[in-house]
Amino acid sequence: MLLICSGKDTFRSRQKAQELVNAFKSKFDASGFSVENIDAKNIDSVLNQTGAMSMFSTRRLIRCDGLLAQIKPVQLKTLIRRLKEDASGIILISLEADDVSEKILKDLKDVEVHRYEFDTMGTAEFRQWCKTIAKQFQLTEKQTMAIADRYCPDTWLAYQEMTKSWANPDAPLVQLESDEGNVFGAIGKYFSKSSGWRALLHEFSEDQIPSLLYGQGKNGLKVQDGQDVRLPSFAKNNFLRTKKEDLLAGTKSGADALFLSRTGLCTPDETEIFYE
Repeated sequence: MLLICSGKDTFRSRQKAQELVNAFKSKFDASGFSVENIDAKNIDSVLNQTGAMSMFSTRRLIRCDGLLAQIKPVQLKTLIRRLKEDASGIILISLEADDVSEKILKDLKDVEVHRYEFDTMGTAEFRQWCKTIAKQFQLTEKQTMAIADRYCPDTWLAYQEMTKSWANPDAPLVQLESDEGNVFGAIGKYFSKSSGWRALLHEFSEDQIPSLLYGQGKNGLKVQDGQDVRLPSFAKNNFLRTKKEDLLAGTKSGADALFLSRTGLCTPDETEIFYE
C-alpha cells in the first residue's frame, strides 16, 4: 500500500503524513520498531526494507519523503513488484513537494494507492479550518477570526499564532501584509542588504521582526521556486531579484531568532544579533 501526501499547503500535508504514522503505531506497533524513516537519496534502502519482514508486527511502515520525485524507472518497477507481493504487509508513505507525474501514477495502477492532496485554501475554507483547529486551543471566535483574516491562506503561520494565543492570550499578532509598503519595503531591503534596511526594519517591535523575517523569507523562497504565493506583484519582483543564498541566510536567521524567542531562550532584544 502506498500513501501519498502532497499539495501546495505543505504544512497540512506534513500534518497528514505524521497523522498516518501515528495511526499505524496506535493500531499495529506502539513501540515504533516496525517504522522506518529513510532519506529519498537512499531509495535502494527503501527497496531492501520493502522486501524484509518485521519481527515486531504483522505490518511494516516505511516513510520516505520525496520518494516519487527521486525514484528511477527501474527502481519503480522493483517497488511496484514488492508492494504487489506484500499488499497488506507493507505500508509506504511519501510526502511529495510537487505533484506526482501522470506517468508514475499510471505505472502504479496495479498498486493500492491512497492520495491526500492539500492545495492552498480559499478564504471561506481557511476560516473554517481555523475554527476547527482553534477548538483544541480553546480560543474565542474573536481571536480565531483575527488570526484567520490576518494569515489567510498560510496555515503554518495561523497555527503558530493559535499556539501563541493559547499560551498568552494578550500577545499581539505579528504584523505582516497589513502595512504593505513598510513591511515589504523593509523585507526587500533586508534580504538584499540595501542601504537603510536597519532603519526600516526597526520600525517594527523587537518581537515582530523574527516572525517577519522567517514568514516572508519562506514566501520569498516559494516565489523563487515558482510557487503561487499571495503577495503584491512588487513584493514578488523584489524576491525574484534577490540572490537565493541571501534569501536562505536571512530566512534561517529569522527562524533561529523566532525559535529562541518563542522558547524563552532569548529575550526579543537579544535575538537582534541573529539578523544584524
